[in-house]
Amino acid sequence: MPISIQQNDSFAKSWAPEITASPAGISLAALPVRFGPDEYTVPAVTVPCVYDGEPTTYRLALCKHASGPALVLVEDDAVPSGYEQIVYLARWRLASASDTCATVTIEVPHRTLVQRPPTITDVPIMGLVPKPVLDADGNPVLDENGEPVVQMVERQIGTEQVTTPAPSLPPPTVHAVSATVVMPAQTAERTRDRKVRKRVRELRQSARDMKQAGTTYAAMTAAQRQIIGELVALDPTGEVPMAVP
Repeated sequence: MPISIQQNDSFAKSWAPEITASPAGISLAALPVRFGPDEYTVPAVTVPCVYDGEPTTYRLALCKHASGPALVLVEDDAVPSGYEQIVYLARWRLASASDTCATVTIEVPHRTLVQRPPTITDVPIMGLVPKPVLDADGNPVLDENGEPVVQMVERQIGTEQVTTPAPSLPPPTVHAVSATVVMPAQTAERTRDRKVRKRVRELRQSARDMKQAGTTYAAMTAAQRQIIGELVALDPTGEVPMAVP
């Protein structure tokens, strides 16, 4: 089971999930998740996940919800209505019947909380320096001995660097995360969405094949143009592979 740790430092976030995979799914050890001013106490959970006939990308996400924070098994970026992802704790893809969580690569993000660097500021050093006294014509004023009269004035005589440590993060607000994982709902809407995603993949592959063959839109047959039109209609914000004339 390849576990791919994605390690990054952060000034305000920290988490380090420990994932154990099996043919039946994944297990997550209990952990704290610091996200800015909030800390989420995530319990240990086991998440069943097997290939169910459709190539699917899964992620175990920590989400906000009106009822409180929860772990959600997300399919193909389809976060359930009412939930808002905070972070994901693991991500993997089951693309064929031979794939299981124990055989595919599981991407696990880690964030390490580090102190912000200090602020270094150049501060002027002031001191008294002599300055000749001038008369109305701009000439030096002399004393009775013929020496120039001077007065001491304050001026910058140099700079020094002052280091100011960055402020530490305040104590977080702690939130308990539900021990019940929200699984994809077995609804007609889910079935319909999965069929649409499957169709989009098929159409996009057909478009890639046409692009690989160098078929431009102007040279497409009516059936080929229908493929492009259906792809745009089903996934208007997605990639449409096209050969450039």
